[in-house]
Amino acid sequence: MINHGPDKANGDGPEPPDFRRLLAVSTTAVGDTLLSTPALRLLRRSFPEAELDLLVHGRCQDLLALNPNFDRLFTFRNNSLARGWLAMRLGRVPYDRVLIFHANESIKKLLKKLTYAEALNVQDWDDEALLLRSIPVGYEIHTIVRRQVMVGSLGGPGIDAGVHMDLVLGAADLRRAEDFLVQSGLENEKFACLHPGAADPYKCWPAERFGVVAAHLRDQYALRVVVTGVAVETAIFESVKQAAGEGGGRNSDLVWAADLPLRTLAAVLKRAEILVTNDTGPLHLALTQGTPSVSLFVPTDAATIGPFQAGSDHVALQKSRPCEPCDTKRCRRLDCMDLISVDEVIAEIDRLPAGKGGAA
Repeated sequence: MINHGPDKANGDGPEPPDFRRLLAVSTTAVGDTLLSTPALRLLRRSFPEAELDLLVHGRCQDLLALNPNFDRLFTFRNNSLARGWLAMRLGRVPYDRVLIFHANESIKKLLKKLTYAEALNVQDWDDEALLLRSIPVGYEIHTIVRRQVMVGSLGGPGIDAGVHMDLVLGAADLRRAEDFLVQSGLENEKFACLHPGAADPYKCWPAERFGVVAAHLRDQYALRVVVTGVAVETAIFESVKQAAGEGGGRNSDLVWAADLPLRTLAAVLKRAEILVTNDTGPLHLALTQGTPSVSLFVPTDAATIGPFQAGSDHVALQKSRPCEPCDTKRCRRLDCMDLISVDEVIAEIDRLPAGKGGAA
């Protein structure tokens, strides 16, 4: 249980503040949006009487469909026209607090147009003119906890809302996933998923190694293999497919699932026996659906953004960075992920529980 402060519900400490209107902000990528959902849930349960608005990036809004932990959803686009329109919609009534779970610097341009008593963050942003205050939380703890600590700093009742990420699928999502599986000849098949791409190339394990893993899943466990990604990554899929054929010669069994809508992808992952993936959004989608996973980390830190309290079905393979400081998106070498060997990944797959990609 995460301790967010004294139990004010039992008369321990001062009464919680009477907030009327709150705004939560998480305007970056898929993974960060999902990593914010435990803090959003804690905020809703801590202040159930407050009107709670949520601002997310437009490409991530579908992730929040059916989520019960906010009242109104707004979408963010980083251009002056979109910010102006958004400010008109958000700025009619002042907010008691704005909580920035995660955002880029561009969010400050929007804050200038809003009315609020204070804006909190855990990104080391302090700005008196913007009434922007950073909550001192160490970067060594998991992102989920860091954002929940910020919520706890508001002085709520100190409840435990759990740390699981929320992505609620509906019947339509499951039906669309089933349609994809039927079209791919997988409706009666057990299958594994591989996600060899990422928005940031420095996070990508070599595609050829994913191909060797695909051959292992196929030949050792009789699993079909679905390779997920986006259309511009077709060359990555072709590399995976070619490498998978070097052993069993059945590389045509690989299915290319390009550009699936996020909720459909989550529903497909829900049906999968296992996901092997780089550090990218589909890992977090799989975690929300309880799909066993092997995820690969070198430049990023699994201890702070990887599987968290997700049980023995989730393995994060972590290697130390060869370069310090890491250049992240400015990296021109793009070879640190080579530090993870195929044998290490296969060994972790084989250790997973029976019936979910592991040894029977």
